[in-house]
Amino acid sequence: MDSLATLGYAAYGYGLRYEYGIFKQAIKDGWQVEEPDDWLRFGSPWDKARPEYMLPVNFYGRTVKDEHGKTHWIDTQLVFAMPYDTPIPGYRNNIVNTLRLWTAKAENRFNLNYFNHGDYIQAVLDRNLAENITRVLYPNDN
Repeated sequence: MDSLATLGYAAYGYGLRYEYGIFKQAIKDGWQVEEPDDWLRFGSPWDKARPEYMLPVNFYGRTVKDEHGKTHWIDTQLVFAMPYDTPIPGYRNNIVNTLRLWTAKAENRFNLNYFNHGDYIQAVLDRNLAENITRVLYPNDN
């Protein structure tokens, strides 16, 4: 993105805004270990949340045909995609491109009914399931 801006090309980049990446490496007991990189812990002065462009996205579910043969997608889990824009400036010019990264947000962040009945895990389960989509960049591939 910065090379495109430096060369004077207008461009947009799109991707997923993962909460954690496994790029932080440490040496423990003489061995290299990978640890989650909590790169969003303190936020970023460059990221701009764009809730006005948030989009609904359906996951999971199944398809059924109605009496007219039309297919319908049902029993889905609704997740919202929230964009964050980051400016990518060119070198020694006035070109600034935009990197837009999307993060998953739950439709319902907290279920008070479950909480009031003592089921604290279920109260935030939907939120956790939805937001796990962009939680970690790479899971362990063992």
